Amino acid sequence: MLKVFYEPCLECDTMDYLKEHLAAHFPNRNVGCYAGAGGQRHDLSGQWVPVPKEQIKRDLRLGKIDILVCTDAAGEGLNLQTCGVLVNYDLPWNPMKVEQRIGRIDRIGQKYPKIRIYNLAYKKSVEADVYFAVGARIRLFEGIVGKLQPILSRLPKRIEEISLMRPEDQEDARHRFLEEIGQIEREARDAGFDIDAAAEMLEPPRKPKPSVTLEQIEHMMQDAKARLPQLSWDTLDAHTYQALLPGMQQAVRVAVSGEIFDDHADSHTLFSYGGAFFERTLADSLGNTDPQPGPGICWLDKKGRYPAIVVNTLDGLKRAETLSDLRAALRRAAEPVDAPEPDLVRIA
Repeated sequence: MLKVFYEPCLECDTMDYLKEHLAAHFPNRNVGCYAGAGGQRHDLSGQWVPVPKEQIKRDLRLGKIDILVCTDAAGEGLNLQTCGVLVNYDLPWNPMKVEQRIGRIDRIGQKYPKIRIYNLAYKKSVEADVYFAVGARIRLFEGIVGKLQPILSRLPKRIEEISLMRPEDQEDARHRFLEEIGQIEREARDAGFDIDAAAEMLEPPRKPKPSVTLEQIEHMMQDAKARLPQLSWDTLDAHTYQALLPGMQQAVRVAVSGEIFDDHADSHTLFSYGGAFFERTLADSLGNTDPQPGPGICWLDKKGRYPAIVVNTLDGLKRAETLSDLRAALRRAAEPVDAPEPDLVRIA
């Protein structure tokens, strides 16, 4: 699968040129485009049909698009690990932007053992000088942070200055600019401590396993006894639900799957820690931190090092410290009783 990035052009619509050119030269390939305004697909009749961005994401993941032409909107909101080739058309001056584009393809889940990156730039342009003449020598693409940062910080202003010069003055200015970059690189190389090299020697810490997974959250929410009584929770599709809490003007669509949320981020909220609706549901479930009178089946115990939930089950009181413990206890929930201890906070 081929991915083509381009820089927006003020004088012509680069995307229109590229998508028409590619569709004409590859009539048997599925061509699409993705920009800030939305997406398009080239249909069998030869027409470009507007489609939602979410459909472009889904079709790309399912292999229904062979060639995708994008603006930089895809560099921020589109995961492209199903693509194996990236073409940077109209190469931007900023190496960080190029690295950002590459990062959308070279990521966890990439299905190709080798990915190919092609960078295109105009001949005798400052961008071509920076990337192709000296980029490999000073390992420009490996210096996004660290010793080469001074080089990168000077690029925008100098490139703009040279680009606006008269043609007869640009040649000498380009050569002087390359010499400046070389001098800065030599000074940085001889400066001593290399934070990039030191960082490479450090072993990254082991990532702890998540205490709660999306799958566990979904299983919990499928149990009516585990949900807030005031929470409206209706199934829409696989791992997708419509939810509503008192005080909300309209229901929200929630996803309990990272993949589905990634495809529908514009219309869904992720039902997990950090998500606005999840945090609100969590806050409502805890309610008032003062002990609540009346019988219940589930209480919050905050006395220990870590909060736990006490459930009145058919087998007696059970202290649930993990989500799996809580699910098992709720399946054996007994009739409501008064709180077994006065400082427990009734949840349900």
